[in-house]
Amino acid sequence: MSAPTDLAAADHPAEPDATRSSGPGFGATFAAEWSKFWSARSPRRNLVLGAVLGVALSALLALAAGATFDDWSDGDRAAFDPLLYSMSGAMIAAVFFVAVGAKVSTAEYSSRLIDLTFSVTPRRRRVVGAKVAVVALATWAAGGVAVVGMVAASQAVFGAFDTESIGLLESETIRTLVLVILTVPVFPVLAVLLGFLFRSTAPTITVALALLFGPWVFGGLFPLWWRENVFSLLPGPAADAVSIGHLDSSPMYLDTLPAAVVLVAWVVGSLVITSTVVDRRDT
Repeated sequence: MSAPTDLAAADHPAEPDATRSSGPGFGATFAAEWSKFWSARSPRRNLVLGAVLGVALSALLALAAGATFDDWSDGDRAAFDPLLYSMSGAMIAAVFFVAVGAKVSTAEYSSRLIDLTFSVTPRRRRVVGAKVAVVALATWAAGGVAVVGMVAASQAVFGAFDTESIGLLESETIRTLVLVILTVPVFPVLAVLLGFLFRSTAPTITVALALLFGPWVFGGLFPLWWRENVFSLLPGPAADAVSIGHLDSSPMYLDTLPAAVVLVAWVVGSLVITSTVVDRRDT
């Protein structure tokens, strides 16, 4: 009785179970995501715009400061920090870099390319991890150019007006550049992960920018306890505490090490949650 069944099974072998197939390894998945990233026009455009406009805004604000510096009050001149002032353009650069991260994941959902991606790579965690790695590397590179350009342009302007300036090779400058560049990918990476969760660009960018700028916009409306114990645990203040906390002070700034732990917890926690959701939902 079993012979016909065995023959039928031999003539019609079972189709492979995609859910059990591991698919390509992480290296191949990363290479594929890297190729998709650079073949799309939107990420390249936003990286360039973020870097160029960030440098331009810092230079423009430095020009305004240098031209009006003599009219400032004694208190404002005493509080002036040429290095901290150079970082003004980081705000607009961050907006464009967040858009890069958001589009990397949401664009595939809107075009339904994500179905092909997951059919080729059934291990969805690998896709999430590869996209995160690609965005982190790309924004690190563009952010490094932007941050160095912002400081160099601003200090050149300050020097032209004989305003207080700081050298690019001074220890304080190098320390600040390193810390700022290290934190550049945090919000683009969070935007990638939020994009997987929301599968739509608008809410992804809105939530990412709210986490970045919201504490500074609304923090003053809350009592000091909230700023010190709640808002300080959000990624925006934590990133600033790590990168420029040694130049500025705020009730929302933790010490550097605790702030770094908070940032890592946000990124790792978001990665775990997103990978779990995508693995169970996008079948």
